[in-house]
Amino acid sequence: MKIFTQSLIILFTFIFKTLLFAQGYDQAVNSSASDQEGEAHIAINPLDSNKLVVGFMQTGSAVGFKIFHSSNGGDSWQESQLNISASLQDFFPSYTPAGGGDIVFAYDKEGTLYCSWIYLLANPSDPNYLSNLLWRSFWAKSTDNGQTFTFEDGDNKFFGKGVLDLSSGQLQIVDTETGVCDRQWMAVDMTDGSYSNRTYISFLQGSISYGFGLVVKTLNDQSTAFENPVLAYEGAIQHANIRVDKNGILHCSFINTEQNTVLYINSSDGGQTFSDPYLIYQGISLMPNSNNIVINNRESGSPSLAIDGDDNLHLVWSDIDSTVISFYSKSTDNGQSWTDPQPLTDYFNDMVFMPVVSAKENKVSIGGNIVNDELKSEYKIIYSRDYGQTFLYPKLMSTDIIDFDAVGQDVFVGDYSSAVRTYCNIYSLWTQCVGSNCQQYVAKYFECNSTSITEYTPINSTFSIDKIYPNPATENFFIELQSENNEQFSLEILNLKGQKIFYDSYDIVERENRISIDLSKIAKGNYLLKVKNESGIFISRTIIKQ
Repeated sequence: MKIFTQSLIILFTFIFKTLLFAQGYDQAVNSSASDQEGEAHIAINPLDSNKLVVGFMQTGSAVGFKIFHSSNGGDSWQESQLNISASLQDFFPSYTPAGGGDIVFAYDKEGTLYCSWIYLLANPSDPNYLSNLLWRSFWAKSTDNGQTFTFEDGDNKFFGKGVLDLSSGQLQIVDTETGVCDRQWMAVDMTDGSYSNRTYISFLQGSISYGFGLVVKTLNDQSTAFENPVLAYEGAIQHANIRVDKNGILHCSFINTEQNTVLYINSSDGGQTFSDPYLIYQGISLMPNSNNIVINNRESGSPSLAIDGDDNLHLVWSDIDSTVISFYSKSTDNGQSWTDPQPLTDYFNDMVFMPVVSAKENKVSIGGNIVNDELKSEYKIIYSRDYGQTFLYPKLMSTDIIDFDAVGQDVFVGDYSSAVRTYCNIYSLWTQCVGSNCQQYVAKYFECNSTSITEYTPINSTFSIDKIYPNPATENFFIELQSENNEQFSLEILNLKGQKIFYDSYDIVERENRISIDLSKIAKGNYLLKVKNESGIFISRTIIKQ
């Protein structure tokens, strides 16, 4: 057993507190108050853009995870058959989660879906359990778009494993395994080159024997384990992102927590060697402590990286001083140089909390929680149609204002978020907070239509809209709705300015329901239909009056 240097102890103490904190404060996406979710990740199947997957943390009595998949472009979501909590009990029947997080997805070029997450486990029946805290970093794969998943045998189901010892009150790591493997990200080589269909996983590793810093492992086609660990960058790092471009180059962005810098490296030989780091930004406080929190206890630099159709790199991140300052930079030469960081306030006018970027062909989208001086927030996006040279005006993606001052700094909205897009559809994960109850939605915006309206779908809900018809409609249209409960629903119709032009309430029964709406007195045009249950969970869809 060996002890880290003081700087590494501080960082691992931060990681440990993060995991315990996550257990108590992750917030809910569904209508149940007993279990709460947060820190969601979304991915699109490269073979069929109508197929998506979303995963998130779930807390209640213990940390767990939920996975949902969609086959209709995110209009509805079905829960995966994978029960991660039950699987954990199969693998470690005497242990209970003391923390966990970081569920991440990646599809390969054949449509196989890879999922990874981490757990910190304690054995409550062991009086000396603090000396034997298990760190287990899992992965599994699915060949049916997330409906079911399979684990590899034995230790192959882990991309990392370690043992922590806190019995002395000082964090120590037992030098018997690969150590702490935290904040992973995944990417796949979609080219036909030498490393075709190779899956990469990057993570923060802390191990006396294996090194400390950013490590990348690879899973080759037909392999059953992530292997060949490479220490891509040595030092105190956090929040790494990885992407692979059309030439098979692996790109990595991350934070150096000791130096408060945003750095970039790449690999052109399949993750075997990496370039020297490029300094993109010298920060002030990329990983703030409790004394300089502005909006939320989970705020951090948390870079988000995307690659467009011409292999230009796009990066957004945050810095924290007396305010949250977020930036955008891009590279047009494979990371050899980057543009000067541009404050996102130039586009959004207010603070941008937890910015994310996504790209497809010539289009680039940037989104985030836009927070004013009173800490009131709405989720908005900007988008570019010229590879990030210019961005169009901000588009509102959320429906209500989040008052971060009222909900408090402890409410959990995640350490990071994610967004994806096709050429026309932009999918943003955003969190709606009322009091201390935060619920996560997928907002879908069809960018290719200038009159498009953002549609909202809860990932995990007790009701769903099966069909709206006819749409377009001239007089009457009908809504077919499924519900798990007998309860009262409200129905609103809003115009493009957000003005309410219709409202009514309905008693909904369990299972199938059919509602008829008279549109004869409504002018022709596009409208937003919003259906809400008693718990405040809502679904919205675009309707057209002809």
